[in-house]
Amino acid sequence: MHPVKLTLIANAGVLLEYKGQRYLIDGIHTNEDLEFDGVPQTLLGQMLCGSGDLADIDYLLFTHEHIDHFMAGLTQTYLQNNNVKAIVVPAQGGGRLAGLKEYAEFTGVETIAPVIADGEGYTTTLGGAELTVGGMRHMGARFRDVQSCSLLLDFEGKTLLFTGDSDHIPKWFETAFEGKQIDVMFVNPLFYLNPMGQAVIEQMAPSTLVIYHLAQASEGVISPFERAVLAEAQKKGELPYQLILLDRMGQTEEF
Repeated sequence: MHPVKLTLIANAGVLLEYKGQRYLIDGIHTNEDLEFDGVPQTLLGQMLCGSGDLADIDYLLFTHEHIDHFMAGLTQTYLQNNNVKAIVVPAQGGGRLAGLKEYAEFTGVETIAPVIADGEGYTTTLGGAELTVGGMRHMGARFRDVQSCSLLLDFEGKTLLFTGDSDHIPKWFETAFEGKQIDVMFVNPLFYLNPMGQAVIEQMAPSTLVIYHLAQASEGVISPFERAVLAEAQKKGELPYQLILLDRMGQTEEF
């Protein structure tokens, strides 16, 4: 089976490469002085000008409209200066998101923004992959009104599930991804450390679990989030999955 190559380019921003096609998830934003890392400024500048290694990404996917995952204005600039085949965005969002969708449709970029209920799945083809968008809400009462979808990409039998900041509601995952086998599951540390999150992980039964959305610590220093994740994993003893922490900009993995 042909491998899927992953490269971490930001906070929860990952580039996937499969058989010559490239998929960028939650990967066009600055850090805006937030705790979590944006795309490095030099790299982002190249991207927005249509140059460098991340020019002409085939497919742009976004889980939700929060600025540590997605900036609609920067994404529109990327579309203006690069050749993009399709974008995947939430159906619900603010005026900038609406403007981005209008621009993409006007310029002929396929726009996938399924109107789905919480716990509902929508499946389509995205290049060489099958995409299932799972309708979810953002974790935490403060952000409950924010649509935060989970994205499942199936690369000819190799499945990767990106949960972004989706809430850990077992029923939503059960119905949105009914009948789907999950090879690799990506969750943030708060998801992993929550008992309900653990229930979802057990339910989805991935063979590899990746913790992402980790603030980068100083070189040689373990961040508080990483320390908590490692302590929880150690407490569990032998794990039913391989555990990977995505915590270094430019880190690559193959699945």
